[in-house]
This record gives sequence, C-alpha cells and structure tokens, in this order.
Amino acid sequence: MSTRRGSNPPPPKGAMKPSPTSWRGPMAELSPRQQLLDQISDKLCAALQSDLENGVSSLNAKAAEAFMRNYPALSDVIAWVNDLHMEEMPDE
Repeated sequence: MSTRRGSNPPPPKGAMKPSPTSWRGPMAELSPRQQLLDQISDKLCAALQSDLENGVSSLNAKAAEAFMRNYPALSDVIAWVNDLHMEEMPDE
C-alpha cells in the first residue's frame, strides 16, 4: 500500500486515537506510568481550558463596561435595538 507524498500513513490496526497528534494502541497496553501521565495531562488540559474561557469571559465583560462608559449614546441605541428585537421574537 503506497501513500501519496504529504499524506499521513493509516493508523496501525486496532489503534485508538487518544490525542489529536499521535496514535496508540488500546489503553490497556499503556504502562501504569503512562496511564498516570495521561490522567495528569487530561486534568491539566481541562483546567487550562476552563481558566482560559473564564479569562476571556472576564475580558469581554471589562471591554463591554469600557464601551458603555466611553460610548454611552451608542450603547443606549444598541440596547434599544436589542429590546426591539427581543419583542419581535416569538416565545418558544
């Protein structure tokens, strides 16, 4: 079986893809150390993603407050248009 230049070879038979960058066999074949490192990596990734999402939310709130403070007339018009739009939305 040949592969085109620049394409990835197919994964080994029976392989699972636990991460976007590498192929491994079934998790039962991992050593206890590798299983522990995978668990640590999963927890670290989840914590990082959560903190980054909270950071973006905080930055968005700060930016919205600054926009309303710096452009009060425009903020009032945007709020008015949003209110009109919400009145037109049917109740679900």
